Amino acid sequence: MRTFAFTIAAMICTTSLAEEPAKAKLTGSIVIPKDVASFEGLVLDLRLYKYDPRIADKAADLVDQWLVKDFSHTTGMDTKKEFVIGAKADLDSGRNYYVSCFVLDAKDNRTHMGKCDHDKNGIGKVLTGGNPNKITVTIQPIKR
Repeated sequence: MRTFAFTIAAMICTTSLAEEPAKAKLTGSIVIPKDVASFEGLVLDLRLYKYDPRIADKAADLVDQWLVKDFSHTTGMDTKKEFVIGAKADLDSGRNYYVSCFVLDAKDNRTHMGKCDHDKNGIGKVLTGGNPNKITVTIQPIKR
């Protein structure tokens, strides 16, 4: 009888754990290399999006956004900021995810852009399809 009760209890625990939806939690670091020119008073804007890869003409949906106001960097030293984004949103395994990262001036003009170190194509795919849930984004000035 004990074995039966233990088996039932184990099944109940396993079932309730399996019902917890996975989260769209993405962690990582934003890095500005020491050779980038100094700036101050800008805004760091990191966004996590999801989209349906089967539909080409539908815009991606914003999952979460992380803003750092009065953001600055000093030449000669790497600037590094840790982040967690998407932790409250449920992961949708039928969707693809990507991140965008920009530094903005007071008029919301993009002055710098981030690129995920793991992504050679520059798209910033994360979380699903074998893409990572922990990333490093390196920021560089936008050349005009």
